[in-house]
Amino acid sequence: MFETLDRITNGLDLSDAAKKAISKTSFWAKIISIISFCTLVINFVFLLFLSSFNPLFAIFLMILHFLPFLVIYHLFQSSKNLINSIKLSDQEKLELGLKHLGYFFQINGILLILVVLFFSLLFLISTILVINLF
Repeated sequence: MFETLDRITNGLDLSDAAKKAISKTSFWAKIISIISFCTLVINFVFLLFLSSFNPLFAIFLMILHFLPFLVIYHLFQSSKNLINSIKLSDQEKLELGLKHLGYFFQINGILLILVVLFFSLLFLISTILVINLF
């Protein structure tokens, strides 16, 4: 399948509409990632201040803030590389930007699956407990 895809897209040339769409997507991805970085840092500093009484809680917070940082980092890198690919007409930057965008969606997908599993398990446990009460 990948060989066929490589053969079809060999020498890919982007239209002006595609370049505009990539530029617009890159702009909004950068805005979202910068605001998310700022929010994450403010949240981390606030929670670190609150956890100054318990060092174990501070370590837990560092671990807890790593995943959102990773997601935001890939969104920012995607934005940076996509806009540079348009400005410099660089195919490698375009590929790298799309690669980071793929990582962004992969991590979000895995986190979504974990959250859905967690809440499904929580629902199942609460249902079993309610049934056992009656």
